[in-house]
Amino acid sequence: MKFLQVLTFYPAYSEALYARHPALAHLPYEKQLNVILRDGFGALHYFGLPMRDLGWDSRIVLANVPQLQAAWMAQNNPARLAAGASIIDVLRLQIESFAPDVLFISDSVAFQSQFVRTLAVRPRIVSGWRAANIPPDTDWQEFDLILSHLSGCRKKALEHGAREAEFFYPGFPGFVHDAVKDQTADLDLIFCGQWTPEHAARNRMLFRAAMQARSKGWKLEYHLHVNGSGKMSSALESVMHSAKWGLDMFRTLRRGRISFNAEIDLAGGEAGNMRLFETTGVGAFLMTQHHANISRYFEPDREIVTFGSEEEFLEKAAYYIEHDAEREAIAERGMRRCQTEHSLESRAAELDAILRKRL
Repeated sequence: MKFLQVLTFYPAYSEALYARHPALAHLPYEKQLNVILRDGFGALHYFGLPMRDLGWDSRIVLANVPQLQAAWMAQNNPARLAAGASIIDVLRLQIESFAPDVLFISDSVAFQSQFVRTLAVRPRIVSGWRAANIPPDTDWQEFDLILSHLSGCRKKALEHGAREAEFFYPGFPGFVHDAVKDQTADLDLIFCGQWTPEHAARNRMLFRAAMQARSKGWKLEYHLHVNGSGKMSSALESVMHSAKWGLDMFRTLRRGRISFNAEIDLAGGEAGNMRLFETTGVGAFLMTQHHANISRYFEPDREIVTFGSEEEFLEKAAYYIEHDAEREAIAERGMRRCQTEHSLESRAAELDAILRKRL
């Protein structure tokens, strides 16, 4: 059976990658794709790779990387490329030429039912992932299945027309740890992520932590991708640094004695975002918001440390900055749990089971 995963990347990341490696755009399609995937951006969602070991003829398509898609067209349909094919046209041709049994769209808001209806042959299963805001006009009537770790997203998926919605979450790929394991900690606190209006509670925590770091003399860095509509306090300018992507982001997580995390506001009191696994997977010490379901993933105070308020976060941060042995032991246990129970391979096995019972 055939499995095709459609991924999209932040344009800022792909633009930076190609600017850093000018020769990349001139490589054949498969070589470009391999270079990009090995850089690890969004690697917790690379299900198309381990699905091959589960008996699937599996491929990954990066739908919105122009240089890569142009290389595919040059090798597979040069006449259409010369005529000015759009990104949507290229993706449609890729899907139709592969004819997958399962189409898994990781950005199910960018590619909704309107796109699926344009395919010459509909795959047996059209599935998607969503764990973020769902616009009110989203149409998932052509989707057989939407996966999410957030119950609110699963409920909305059904309201927007999906036939089914099921619990699922990403997994940590072992190659990432191997690539960054030599990075040592030289900062007290680190945060890598986004600053958006949808993360209001986290934004407040970032501000409080920066003020505490200033008064305590902690070494702190924020590597933020700032949404254009997000308003940031000028008080954070001294700790603001450029966003980190791919393996650079994973290395940066290891630079912090403490890497902290808070969920998007719409999570509604549920844990399970990618940073839980990104941080623990590379062996960094994680402090994250306490939610009722956190023990589904990690054991608090043994594999990670949780906090219920900004004040508790600051108190525990001060403690663990000073207690290296305890902090490192917790990080080690968290890493072992992540790399076994939450590995990309184990999550792909779960995805395989979810799909096969519907075929």
